[in-house]
Amino acid sequence: MNSLSMDLRKRVFEDCGAGMGTKAVAQRYEVSESWVRRLKPRRRQDGRTEPQSCRNNRRPQLDAQAERIREAITATPDRTLEELKVKLGVTVSLGTLWRAVAKLGLTVKKVQRASKQERPDVKQKRADWKAAQPAPDVDKVVFIDETWARTNMTRRYGRSPKGERLVCPAPHGHWKTTTFVAALRADGVAAPMVIDGAMTGDLFVADVKQILVPTLRPGDVVVMDNVICHKRVAARQAIEAAGGPGAAPATVQPRPEPHRVGVLQATASRVVNAPFGHGCSLTQ
Repeated sequence: MNSLSMDLRKRVFEDCGAGMGTKAVAQRYEVSESWVRRLKPRRRQDGRTEPQSCRNNRRPQLDAQAERIREAITATPDRTLEELKVKLGVTVSLGTLWRAVAKLGLTVKKVQRASKQERPDVKQKRADWKAAQPAPDVDKVVFIDETWARTNMTRRYGRSPKGERLVCPAPHGHWKTTTFVAALRADGVAAPMVIDGAMTGDLFVADVKQILVPTLRPGDVVVMDNVICHKRVAARQAIEAAGGPGAAPATVQPRPEPHRVGVLQATASRVVNAPFGHGCSLTQ
């Protein structure tokens, strides 16, 4: 809220000094009576009429705990704020603790990866796979992956005027999955296909033969996921027959997954955010 002008304050003081009542002054200048009452004692005490500073000079409560907070989160990154309070032994609100963590530049994020990546044998296989790969032109590397959306991916909450029920239709009892498979090149997404249902080995082979292979260029290196449906011999043969050497899938696909970023961003924008049918279909 902005402070009232010095000119207005001066006139209020003059009228009060002339004997005009608080209510009359408030009505004359269209201000609250409580404001006029608070103003009078200030002039009697120190003669000042300018507004008081609203600045809060208190230091944040947890500034002294900054390094302890950083160390606690570094040791256990998925620690909740409640658990962090217990660890630090402080009595503050979650909002105060949240601001202290944000001030340290520690943002909320979560990237999970398969725990078997930590096994020595898997690490060795991953290293061997990377070492065995040639150094192709980036324009010839083709990543294949798929993602999916379901008709029950609706938002659970919304807003409406107080006292009015908010109703958003959504399908019930017959969930439907739509799969989107595509290839990602350095110059963009290629060979997209939408499947009514989940991905299977037969569907993947059909996608490779009918959609992917026509887009391949001589010397392309195709990288596939470490999933059963991607390991079909027919898919490899179709790729090799097209002149694109089929790359053996990695034991566990490295993250971040550059191909999945583009696919998921396109898919996420189609998650249902209104009555069902507005954005769930990947074909729209």
